[in-house]
Amino acid sequence: MTNLDQECGRHAAERILDTRFPNFSDDAKNALKNYRSVVMGAGSYIRQAGLLQLAAFWLSKREVEHQVLEDALLWLRRSQVTQGVCNQRDGLPTGAEPASLQWLLGCSAQEIALLEAEAEAYLGWLKRVVEGLWKEWAQQEPHEENDGAA
Repeated sequence: MTNLDQECGRHAAERILDTRFPNFSDDAKNALKNYRSVVMGAGSYIRQAGLLQLAAFWLSKREVEHQVLEDALLWLRRSQVTQGVCNQRDGLPTGAEPASLQWLLGCSAQEIALLEAEAEAYLGWLKRVVEGLWKEWAQQEPHEENDGAA
């Protein structure tokens, strides 16, 4: 039997390794670099500004922010912790679209606090998985620098 943290980590690994970046290539490495730069600061952004502002900010950005938002929303919809909240009011949309932000804006303060805590935990897992993949791919090309981001 797995605990919630293990399920969260497994979902993050599946999204990164199976869906987003299943194969090493120059294009995939560039995409991973962009995804990594978004994920690295996401947890602190939630702590400082909240999930609503993070979602609004990412919706105004490029495709990579939309991908990270979509991955987080999918987890919120799947997590046993937030499933009850996410199934209310016709369910949380999982795409990076204005409907997702509108749905979040309709949540109570208590619901947002729960969603923020779970999103922050999930984004922490995404960060760890992305860092592991980044290091693995960096070893495949020993002549390149590790990009120095931490």
